[in-house]
Amino acid sequence: SRSSAMHTAKDREMTRIADEGLMMWDGESAGTLANVIDLAAGGKDAYLYVAPAGELLYFESGLGLVDWARDYKEPFDEAEKRLRQYEKRKLKAGQSEATTETLFD
Repeated sequence: SRSSAMHTAKDREMTRIADEGLMMWDGESAGTLANVIDLAAGGKDAYLYVAPAGELLYFESGLGLVDWARDYKEPFDEAEKRLRQYEKRKLKAGQSEATTETLFD
């Protein structure tokens, strides 16, 4: 499948095994932001290159992410929705307990 569910599973595994992450963001992709949220929830550092603004941001263990995200509420809400859906699918499949914490609840 080439659905967002397949990409979400791959991305969750990448963020689980990563020590830190670097993402390039187009200013719209909820999937990229889900990766940043997932890294932050795991206390991992994330670098985010925001292409439309031409700026590189650094979130040490997620610090500052919530404040920055206020300007991008719609894509961040969608990113968190995707993370919750992924955890629900895992629970339904009996794979494990939910582990993703949300930053904006």
